[in-house]
Amino acid sequence: MKKANKMKREVNIELLRITAMLMVLMLHALGHGGILDSYEFGTLGYIVFWFLETICYVAVNIFILITGYFMTSLKMKFSRIIRLIIQVEFFSLFCLAVTYFVFNTGFTGKDLIFALFPLSSGEYWFASHYLVLITIIPLLNHLINSMDNRQLFAGTLLLVFVFSVIATIFPWSRNNVVTNGYSFVWFIVLYFVGSCLQKIKGYYLNSLQYFIIFIFLAVISLLSRLLIGCISIKLFGYVDGTDLLYSYNTLPVLIMSICLLMTFKNMQIRINEKMANFVISMGKLSFGAYLCSDHNLIRKPLWKLCDMSKTTTILGTFIYALILVILIFLIGCILEWFRLKITQLFGLNVFIQKCDLWFDKFVVRVENVLKGIVL
Repeated sequence: MKKANKMKREVNIELLRITAMLMVLMLHALGHGGILDSYEFGTLGYIVFWFLETICYVAVNIFILITGYFMTSLKMKFSRIIRLIIQVEFFSLFCLAVTYFVFNTGFTGKDLIFALFPLSSGEYWFASHYLVLITIIPLLNHLINSMDNRQLFAGTLLLVFVFSVIATIFPWSRNNVVTNGYSFVWFIVLYFVGSCLQKIKGYYLNSLQYFIIFIFLAVISLLSRLLIGCISIKLFGYVDGTDLLYSYNTLPVLIMSICLLMTFKNMQIRINEKMANFVISMGKLSFGAYLCSDHNLIRKPLWKLCDMSKTTTILGTFIYALILVILIFLIGCILEWFRLKITQLFGLNVFIQKCDLWFDKFVVRVENVLKGIVL
């Protein structure tokens, strides 16, 4: 029974992880693919695709909420950092090779250095900030686990107020006072929110009710965009300020992210063990879809090749974008599976496991040295 409950939880969360990755790829198709820019403000196409953008906008937050929800009660292993570095390094060099040999695009010495050191150069902004987050997880967990539920809830509310409520009410503060969401600082806030959801029980809504709130807030966000656009046209003669609620750390986006997490967590999914294992495997491979498609070198030629202007109808554009998103997702999963096989073939898994032992011994030695100094 315990094993079945654990598998059910894994299936729900991995299904959410897959959904979030598909959302990320759809965001790239809408933005990098130029779909959003191809429709004038207020047209049907504009409304349809900006609603799709609004729904998908929670994807980045979801990944960090999942991390906070599950990592709070687990021991953070040093090998997790090593695995992320190896994974990102592989895909960065892969994208460099594809850019040169497939797209026939040259690269500069700077491009080569940045590709060799993708996490420090910001080739993948999400991976770089996520690395910072998982590095300090032991400190965050020590702080979180030292609090009782009331203190954790109050502390999380304070973080949300400073980094989300203020950012929503005063949008100009996102670049001057608080984070704009593209930062490990916001990831820390989300980690606390995920931890709070895991530790504090007593949610009174079911999966459907959470999803209804999710859709309702998406509609409100879209309506606010249209209203702000209409007001700016009346006042200034052009569209401006429509992105006021479109930031990862605005309150509507945060609440939508939480609602989608709770929707999947409470969802009753009835599938056999074989299909459950398949979903879990795909979820664990899904990060490869992001890494193989959003490197700074490959992003522009990739979406130029996709040519989103091939279709002229709204439905046709949506179907074409969806097909591309699914295709890129599958390619990314296959490449990640291939990378894992290479890692296993060259014995890197053994090295990674030894890293945990070496790091634990190092920590013990440092503790002994510090004890000696204190004494």
